[in-house]
Amino acid sequence: MNNFIESVYENCECPDTVEMINYIDDDDDEILDYQNYEKNFKNKFPKFLNIKNYYLEALSVSNSWNVLAKNSLGDIFIMGNDDLIYTTYGWDKILKEETKKYRDQIYLMWFNDGIKKNTHASFPIVSRAWYNTLGYFTPGCFNFGRNDAWLFQIALYLRRAHYIENVKIEHISFKT
Repeated sequence: MNNFIESVYENCECPDTVEMINYIDDDDDEILDYQNYEKNFKNKFPKFLNIKNYYLEALSVSNSWNVLAKNSLGDIFIMGNDDLIYTTYGWDKILKEETKKYRDQIYLMWFNDGIKKNTHASFPIVSRAWYNTLGYFTPGCFNFGRNDAWLFQIALYLRRAHYIENVKIEHISFKT
């Protein structure tokens, strides 16, 4: 998780507009490590708008993302994972500019993961307006995978799928 958070922080121009929230199952064997990480992260990344771990009952990944969305401060939700690395400096400003293309703020965007590129939104980005309209960030019916595919299909149907090629991210586990 450290590499992911560090890459997000080091590559954003305005960290004070970025919130980093994580869902940790309260029965996770490494919960004490996560609690220590959280304390260290607040000192290591002081400019983040918010950095917080939620230690709650074990839920599906889909439902845990909905808990995070409900408790977030921001207007843009980015699906993330601890094995992601952000490599483009200024990704946050680029994203903010792209969102201006949608006056009603109904969109699904995604960055270039170097694998599926423009063919699939592996880590979808949606607005609070999208979330409020659907009533969820992820559908809640999947245990782990397919949340991205579900959202991507909705965006394609609505013609609101928007690929951001010039922001690069690496999905480390997918390569190994």
